[in-house]
Amino acid sequence: MVMILVKQNNLRKWELSPIGTVRIILNCNGSLLLKICGRKIKIKRKTIILIPLIFPLKIKTKTGPSIKIFELAFSENELNTGFNPEKINGLDQFKFFESDKITAIDLNTFDYLYLAALFRILYFHLNYRTAYRYYTDCKTILLYTILKELEAVSVRNRLNIKHFKSAGNPLIRSFLELLLQNCKSRHNLDFYAAELSVTTDYLNKLVKKETSEAPSVIIRRFLLNRAKYLLSETNLPLKMIAEELGYSEISAFSRFFKKQLSINPGDFRKKMQQKSNQ
Repeated sequence: MVMILVKQNNLRKWELSPIGTVRIILNCNGSLLLKICGRKIKIKRKTIILIPLIFPLKIKTKTGPSIKIFELAFSENELNTGFNPEKINGLDQFKFFESDKITAIDLNTFDYLYLAALFRILYFHLNYRTAYRYYTDCKTILLYTILKELEAVSVRNRLNIKHFKSAGNPLIRSFLELLLQNCKSRHNLDFYAAELSVTTDYLNKLVKKETSEAPSVIIRRFLLNRAKYLLSETNLPLKMIAEELGYSEISAFSRFFKKQLSINPGDFRKKMQQKSNQ
């Protein structure tokens, strides 16, 4: 789980969280033009937008002298970590969420202020977690609270909810769905091209056009995000993590991980443990 606070001074450095995570963007000030699967969506002040994990996203323009945006990104398996009184195992159990659409809600002042306060508290916990012994439970409780509040907001503001379908090539969605299901064991683009009955070259060019990234980059990011989660949030041995991610040898997994982050998996785990124990 990651939360970023974007202001005017760090706007140019803002890199949107990757495909493969659910993203919630709360616009506190200014306006933002996003391009999501070929569709342009303008986000005004006091608007919250929910972007399913398989939608590639680009920032087109940003305006406003004092822009302020929260971006929360998380994976669905984080809903199963720690606090979960209703045994929620996926976002599809929330009525406001539609996995094949982007959802935008224009908030009234009360709902905006309450959600903004929740976002600020979660931002504090995620970025200054070393001060908290029960960090995992805190972040899960706050995420759960935000999602439940969004469900209540969606009921109170039915007329202010907009759903946007993808305007991009449906093949991209199929590729990303396949990737989510198979990326742990299938790292080669040839597999996905064969499953979609297209050539590897065609799929490579199409994905680059729609997402501005090569498919190989997206596949590596999926693997890396999962590896980072398993290393920092579980006690699984490195051998089991390597096997889960499709590597028969720990050495191959370690080479992949170190190439991406310039640190080996064991040292990364120690670093995260030291940070959480401070």
